[in-house]
Amino acid sequence: MRARTRLSDFWSVSMTRFKQLSLSLCFICLSFSVWSDDLPVYERASLEQAKALEDGVYRIITSMPKRISNAIRIEQQERVEGAGSTQLFKLPAGTDIQAVYKFYTDFFNQQGNLVYKCEQRNCGNSSFWANEEFGERRLYGRDSDQYYLVGNLDLGKEKRWSQVYIVQNGRKDHYAFVRSIVTNEELGANDWIEGFTLDKPSLPPAVVKALNNALLEKKTKRLWIVSANRYESGETVEQSRVRAREAAENFKAALLKQLEVDPERIGIEARGNLAQRPASVSGSSWYVLYLR
Repeated sequence: MRARTRLSDFWSVSMTRFKQLSLSLCFICLSFSVWSDDLPVYERASLEQAKALEDGVYRIITSMPKRISNAIRIEQQERVEGAGSTQLFKLPAGTDIQAVYKFYTDFFNQQGNLVYKCEQRNCGNSSFWANEEFGERRLYGRDSDQYYLVGNLDLGKEKRWSQVYIVQNGRKDHYAFVRSIVTNEELGANDWIEGFTLDKPSLPPAVVKALNNALLEKKTKRLWIVSANRYESGETVEQSRVRAREAAENFKAALLKQLEVDPERIGIEARGNLAQRPASVSGSSWYVLYLR
């Protein structure tokens, strides 16, 4: 699933011709470039806390932590370098935490790669996960009321590792804690020329750095933000394009705070619902960044 995004020089044709061509033109996703700062959220879960993780080396535990002679022994783990985030979700009272565990397990089995999972006492001591590994005391519960899994999404030049810890704590509150790390992989200028597809108007720090380097290297080219959205019942083409343009303008404003570039070097093309949604994009809107 590594097709290239192909874009016609649509800015040089008239609006009439543009509309005629719109159905035949499509964004074919560069699968490695889709990035999201979170996983699907379980139904009615509320975000209680979110933190950004700076560039660094992080441990991803892929075995049961064992306490031997009052010391924790980790037999299998991954060491990954990158940046990411942690999110603490509070689940509604009465939530079946095993159903939440299945929700995330199914996601990685269907959309990515499930690396490791454990249930209840097979996950070791809840105190270790709450206090030592994740540093969040609200996660402490009985060893029989916990679930843990590790999955990753292979995005070609990037990989996102995610740890999910689900627990009913000592106060009978239900939580899901998610830690995601996007590995640092180098993107070259050609990756931006060919197109960089994403389903949210945000980029991880490593990708922002790569984009800035590409703009410095290709001084005669502009960065184009092409925005599109899914067809909504009752919405006209023009209304959809207005919605897409507003989203692109907001994205541009956010990028200008991160990039060392003249605003004139960032252009916008709002496609609205005239673009075919890439197969790997699950949301109702998406963007393609490219240098031309």
